[in-house]
Amino acid sequence: MAAGRDVDGLLYGDATKAVNTPGKFKALADGTEFREAQEFARAQLQAFHWDLAFPEVFCDANGVRPGGGFDAIIGNPPYEVLSAKESSYDPTDLKTFVGHESLYKPAVRGKQNLYKLFICRGIDLLKDRGRFGFIVPMALLGDDQAADLRRHMIAAGDFVGIEAFPQKDSPKKRVFEDAKLSTTVFAFAKGKDANPHPFKSRVHPEKTVIEDSPALTLTADTIPLYDPANFTIVSCAQDDWDLATRIIKSRRMSRLQEHAEFFQGEVNETNERANGTLVSECEGKLVIRGASVCLYLARSASQGTDLFLNANAFTKGKGADTKAFHHVYPRVVWQESSPQNNFRRIIAGMLPANEFCNHTINYLPEHLSALPLAFICGLLNSVLSDWYFRLGSTNAHVSHYQICNLPCPVFRSKPTTKEAAIGKKLAELLADSKPESALPLLAPLLETAPFSPVLIDTVVLAVDRIVEAEKRRGSMSRSDRSALSSKAQPFQDFLDELFFAMAGLSPEEVVGLRSRYEQMN
Repeated sequence: MAAGRDVDGLLYGDATKAVNTPGKFKALADGTEFREAQEFARAQLQAFHWDLAFPEVFCDANGVRPGGGFDAIIGNPPYEVLSAKESSYDPTDLKTFVGHESLYKPAVRGKQNLYKLFICRGIDLLKDRGRFGFIVPMALLGDDQAADLRRHMIAAGDFVGIEAFPQKDSPKKRVFEDAKLSTTVFAFAKGKDANPHPFKSRVHPEKTVIEDSPALTLTADTIPLYDPANFTIVSCAQDDWDLATRIIKSRRMSRLQEHAEFFQGEVNETNERANGTLVSECEGKLVIRGASVCLYLARSASQGTDLFLNANAFTKGKGADTKAFHHVYPRVVWQESSPQNNFRRIIAGMLPANEFCNHTINYLPEHLSALPLAFICGLLNSVLSDWYFRLGSTNAHVSHYQICNLPCPVFRSKPTTKEAAIGKKLAELLADSKPESALPLLAPLLETAPFSPVLIDTVVLAVDRIVEAEKRRGSMSRSDRSALSSKAQPFQDFLDELFFAMAGLSPEEVVGLRSRYEQMN
């Protein structure tokens, strides 16, 4: 740069280019103009440029860049969504900048949260094999909106260790007393070696690191085994991880997304209130909310205020193939949100046609399921599904993308004559309320996959009996809804044993799974 040149945007541009050009940096850094460019960036642009601020980190004495970067980065980045409604300032300019910076691309999926941007920048600033450690929301490990960021981290380097702290309900036990938030601390090394590095992922009951907390050993190439679409990084006991991955590798089970399509409830309360389609009780139809969904059926809402919808106004101008018309089909519904310490995380029920669902519900409509709705409902309410779901859950949501990932048995299209005869006998025993006597008959149907469709019919019959028994209970208190009736529970026990068997679990493995599952509640 020429001596005496005005300190302006062109000088700043020359300075940043020089920092990134081997051979030019040394001469530039020795002059006053470089320091003037630094000051211009700070005072006039109100921008922080890492290369200008720390040139000695990114270039050696000869102005050469290879291998430049920080040896280590640690921190507690801000957790703030870039939204005019959720930010304390107008984030428009920052979002525009982020949208033009390719290094932030992995962080822009879903809501843009500052902690995700900080992780992208941290990786960029590290030298090869430099170490990186942050404390961030536990959503980093499993949330759909962080899925691209997880893939980016796995591609850019190796995790060294993960400490998860899911406790958020007790202020004295959670990491941040003033913030109701599950958190995780990760250690990361930039750059890939030829062989994947194993690391430990541990989950702690409270806010301190405990050496003997449940842990498992993972490598980058094994992470997708639990959820290949979402790259969830699970935090659980090694026995649970080994069992979950073996179930998937056995080929006895597929993923539920291969058989059905799931949605969030069609009636968004905020939007419809603004649209004027929410009306008084005498003018509209009751909207089913999450508080109405119980095991196997919907009841009167246990809390909150009832909503009533002007159905004609809501559907007016909307295509028959849109969510607005999913109400014409029977559905399986489940609560979209269920606390991590709840007696169950997945609570699914059967919903008849001509009912509308609030956005606090997720659902599967009959016309978009290749399997009977009763079968799906029985699978969702099984211990197997709830256990598998808990392994990768990082917050209170029970999102449809997580349900898509659940294991689902694979079936043949037709039964043999012998299988049909067994199915007839199974149906008789279930009709006589003898599910425990039906279990010994199942062995020939469970040896190999794909399984006989007789098992589908058997699950449907058992679910029908549970629904019948639950309907007879009538109204009940909120606390009583957490348990099935004495008439229904034997059929649930039968279903749990059946799904365990289809997953290929031995009696000893079932005992171990149940024990660990109880500790998760």
